[in-house]
Amino acid sequence: MSLLKHEILNKNPKRTSEIALRVFFNIMTKWEVTKKEQTNLLGQSSEQLFKSWKQDIIITLSDDTLLRISYVLGIYKALGTLFSDKKLAHAWITRENQIFDNSSALDFILKDSANNLPQVRKYLDSQITDEIIKN
Repeated sequence: MSLLKHEILNKNPKRTSEIALRVFFNIMTKWEVTKKEQTNLLGQSSEQLFKSWKQDIIITLSDDTLLRISYVLGIYKALGTLFSDKKLAHAWITRENQIFDNSSALDFILKDSANNLPQVRKYLDSQITDEIIKN
C-alpha cells in the first residue's frame, strides 16, 4: 500500500473500516453473494466477527481485509465500465467464463481469495485496456 494511501486510511481507521464494509456489503447484495462466500472474500473464518460487522459493530479492519475490499471495489467498478447494462455487470461475477476454466469468476476467487482477487481485477483491467485500444 502506498505511503499516501496508508496515511489517509490511518487518519480515521474506524471510519475508513465502516465505509469500506458498507460498500462491500452493498456490492455483495447486488452480486447475490452468500454470507459464507462473503466471509471467504474478506479472509475471515470467524462467524461472530462477520456478524458484528454486518450489525455495524465496527473495529478497525486489518490492512489485508481493506486490501480485499479494495479489489472487490475495483472489480465492481471495472464491470460497470465494461457493461452498460447494470444487470449484466452484476451477473458477470457468477456466470461461467472460459478464462476461469468454465467456472464463474466468483468460484475462481473463492478457491484462493488472497491470490485470485487480484488476478480477476487484473483480467478485467486488461479487458478495459483492450476496449480502449480498439476504439
